[in-house]
Amino acid sequence: MLLNKIAKIALKTGNAKSLLVPKHASLCATNPFSSEDRNRKVYEMRKYIFKPDAIPEFNKLNELFYLRTNVSKLVGYWSCDMGSTLNSYVHIWEYDDLQHRAEVRKALSQNEEWIQKYFSKLLTMLHVQENSTMYLPSWCKQVNDVRKQNVQVLWRYDSFDSRRTGRDKAHNDAVVVNKVRDNFKNVTQHSSILMLPTPFSTMQ
Repeated sequence: MLLNKIAKIALKTGNAKSLLVPKHASLCATNPFSSEDRNRKVYEMRKYIFKPDAIPEFNKLNELFYLRTNVSKLVGYWSCDMGSTLNSYVHIWEYDDLQHRAEVRKALSQNEEWIQKYFSKLLTMLHVQENSTMYLPSWCKQVNDVRKQNVQVLWRYDSFDSRRTGRDKAHNDAVVVNKVRDNFKNVTQHSSILMLPTPFSTMQ
């Protein structure tokens, strides 16, 4: 899995649709582009950085991860292999809206089994926690002006070789090359993280 972060991008309708919404990618923006987007599902992306000696214990602890997935929908959970801080993991959760997220967080805070068996132990292993809320934007019909946004693009590959093959194919496609050049005139920062799904990740 490859997570691309495109920061402070000035988007126009046609370009955004053609470059950033291929069929095999899942895309989220950190802020809603329109009132319609605000009514869509909310996705929370969390990044945890662990103490180096805590990883074996963390892997063992995740035998109880069902205590968390019983409460809300997990999109995926990945370890960061390249392009990120070492010993870091990214996970994405889906909610109907922000109120639904608040209800889930409240339910977890009152779940003694979750706190005692999992969460209290997890906290002792963590070095850094980060999170952001995201939306699946309705690009082509709603974005008619130029706005600055942070965009996350999630690409799924079956193997390292399939990623290399796909990139080689894109680099030799004049249409793709021209679209990338056109869009990246508006990009001020771009980063990529190569991630591997954990055994308990919904998305493999």
